[in-house]
Amino acid sequence: MTHPQELDTVTAVQRGRDLAEAEARGEDPTGAWTDVTDRVLSEADRIRARGAA
Repeated sequence: MTHPQELDTVTAVQRGRDLAEAEARGEDPTGAWTDVTDRVLSEADRIRARGAA
């Protein structure tokens, strides 16, 4: 019997291979992607405002 964690690892490895192949062909990655740039920049601004960075 296969352990569920092994299945997650196999799935993650296959996903990585698929992404690498798509990138090698010059394609955009498939699947859902979330752009968090604005959130990260906002958090960085707040940290700087507190004098932490």
